[in-house]
Amino acid sequence: MNAISEHLASVDWQALNATHVAKWLEDLASENRDVRLNAYNNLEEKVIDVGSESWESYGPIKELLRTDVPLLIPAFLLLLLEDPTLQGKENILMLLTDLTNKIYLDIDKLTIESDRAKAYRIYEAVRKGISVYERLYETSDDEGVKRMASDLLHLLGKDFTAL
Repeated sequence: MNAISEHLASVDWQALNATHVAKWLEDLASENRDVRLNAYNNLEEKVIDVGSESWESYGPIKELLRTDVPLLIPAFLLLLLEDPTLQGKENILMLLTDLTNKIYLDIDKLTIESDRAKAYRIYEAVRKGISVYERLYETSDDEGVKRMASDLLHLLGKDFTAL
């Protein structure tokens, strides 16, 4: 069992009514590009942009906060990014960027303090990967990965566009 599978097994996804999310996270590590893209699209549409009515806008932040799944996802995405053999890191960075952007753009719309606190915890879960994003920006040969790492670092208050 690989590291991602072990970590996925440590969460009771069934209790969260999210067994499909665990499968999608695992599929992000697939060697098959179509499997990875399907997983990315499902996570984007059904977890991060849940409630979105078009590709042009994020869904309501309240939809994102309905479950604890968004709190768990960043840790798994970071594990994937740390795997030197993993393909498709640009999509994983896009998921983290969209999650962060959704919180950044809409946290002020939250009037309930517990919702604001949960959104902030999700943001902090993404921030835990700053050293990973920096390393990807500095060492990746893939321009898409470098661009997405830079975008995410910028959202997190780090400017790597000058490097």
